[in-house]
Amino acid sequence: MELPIVSFGDSSCKVLGFRFSKYLNNDRLAVLVALKWDDGFIENQTVSVNLVDESNQLLLKETQFFAKNWSEGEPLFNTLVASKWIVQTGWNGNSGFVRPPVCGVGPDAIILPEMPLV
Repeated sequence: MELPIVSFGDSSCKVLGFRFSKYLNNDRLAVLVALKWDDGFIENQTVSVNLVDESNQLLLKETQFFAKNWSEGEPLFNTLVASKWIVQTGWNGNSGFVRPPVCGVGPDAIILPEMPLV
């Protein structure tokens, strides 16, 4: 399988896989992605966002998360959706300024070992 490539302006990186963790304040699923940059540097970047309002939590199943699809998260989100690494449910959370989509891990995603709590 060919790894997805994300472009951020003049730089690009390969998506190596997802790592899972939990948010400390509500024990919800936190999703991170391991990225390998052109220069060889590898970093973990958070794909999910933590909406703590109880009404937002009612939208989530245990294996779902709110995805960051705005600002610096937009190129990564679009690449992960296009490559079927994440799948949108059609539901959205509400944080006042943005409406993050409820997503699940897609069938083509690679899963890496879990991370400590974030």
